[in-house]
Amino acid sequence: MTTSDPAGRRERLEAYLAEDPDNPALLAEAFDASLAAGDLPRCAVLAERGVANGADASAWALRTARVCLARGDAAAAEALLQPLQAEGHASLAIGHDLALARFLQGDVEGCRRLLDPWMQAGASTRENTQARAAAAALWLRALHRLGRLAQALQWLEEAQPPVDAAADVLGIASLVALDAGRFDVALALADRCLAASPDQAEGLVARGSVAIASADTACAEQLLARALALRPADGRVWSAAGLARMQARDWNGAQQRLAQAVRRMPGHVGSWHALGWTELFRHDLAAAREAFGQALALAPAFAESHGALAMVLALSGQAEEARRSLATARRLDPDNVTGRYARAVLRGEAGPAASRELAAAVLDRPGFFGETLAAWLPAA
Repeated sequence: MTTSDPAGRRERLEAYLAEDPDNPALLAEAFDASLAAGDLPRCAVLAERGVANGADASAWALRTARVCLARGDAAAAEALLQPLQAEGHASLAIGHDLALARFLQGDVEGCRRLLDPWMQAGASTRENTQARAAAAALWLRALHRLGRLAQALQWLEEAQPPVDAAADVLGIASLVALDAGRFDVALALADRCLAASPDQAEGLVARGSVAIASADTACAEQLLARALALRPADGRVWSAAGLARMQARDWNGAQQRLAQAVRRMPGHVGSWHALGWTELFRHDLAAAREAFGQALALAPAFAESHGALAMVLALSGQAEEARRSLATARRLDPDNVTGRYARAVLRGEAGPAASRELAAAVLDRPGFFGETLAAWLPAA
């Protein structure tokens, strides 16, 4: 029976194990096969038996931690893995799983620090390619979450081909390149990722976002619909899908998607900012003011949000407040686009239709997604 038939291999292992229930190698293989199949109850039984046998306690602690991670109990996984790390059982497998436990608990910086030594040039390559690729993908996700895009891009240029070729690495790398404004790199990486794994979610988001930047809305919608089916709880996917609906001038559809985005990632400035514009295009000035206010609370130095808020206030007849916001926008960036529209409204040169004109100016601009994101990202 070959490994290309996972179900058959698992069945065969279980048959062998029934004849030799305490065989350590069979227990380990059966556990790994059950974990790959998502059979967590069986994993727990095999792990308990493996621990009871007393063979290779550190390996069984690692396996038990993986069951905890699969169940979503990252704290329990960390409690099992931390002693192994402290006792000097240094391996990339332990380092990766401990880093993952911290990432899942929100300690992204701790995740990065744990994986840093393994990702440096000249680090040990004794670990298998699959383990190295998993660690690289997690490390890149941490760098991306922390906004350390230049470091991630530099590493990608120097990475060894076996790691670089892994679909998950290519997927997150394409998102890093996108958010750094490197559309050519993002496109190449996303295409390579999706050729290797058509359902890699980050590759789908990056490729869909490049399609938005190229004004290929139909392509973007198709890619992002697939990403949403795979990751319905991922705020970044909802955000990109909302931008695609904005480009299609479907303000209601955009509002629904962007509302989902900010609910799932309330600290993402770009999504709040896009939601603010969508509400403005829907003529819901109160909702637009709330969204831009949230964006400014997260990134008070972003001139375009101050200009957008000034425009909303001006359209609402709150001229003095609008002038104060406009003054802040001009101080931060004298040439900010939204500020110019706000001034036109205050001068009586433009009314509510100005927001529609601005929508056309922004959404039809080649590469608008990247330019806008590049402005949002440092604050985010």
